[in-house]
Amino acid sequence: MDSRYLFRGKSLGTGEWITGSLSQFGFDNVKVTAIAENWLVTPPIGETNGKIDPLWEEVDPATVGRCAELKDVKGELIFEGDILITDICREPQTVKWRDGSFVLWSQELGHKGLVLRDFLGEAPEVVGNIYDNPELIEQEAQQEVEDE
Repeated sequence: MDSRYLFRGKSLGTGEWITGSLSQFGFDNVKVTAIAENWLVTPPIGETNGKIDPLWEEVDPATVGRCAELKDVKGELIFEGDILITDICREPQTVKWRDGSFVLWSQELGHKGLVLRDFLGEAPEVVGNIYDNPELIEQEAQQEVEDE
């Protein structure tokens, strides 16, 4: 699947990360966010008995992030919500989508949101994400308080 169409979200059923096509739909006044690993799957329209198609996995909408179409030094795709370190900025930086670009966001960068593509030559490495590893960002905020 082309990485520009990839999304990632945490399964509500298994807690595992699912990567694939994103769909949001509703039935019985319930909004469902789901990801299918096979992008050729028909969107889950016309569900029966309030159940989604078994090829789709319901995910927590708060964890959904789009693919940045870039890879880190280990060859892993980078997603919105990932936490990176680079050669020039060893503090954890969060990948966010802002004003039409993926940006790096951190205390060290002054929360300015520097464009992620500008750091590709700086060996970015995914060290976690804001959902599974929030302590990486909390440590950064705590360190700033201690330095004051």
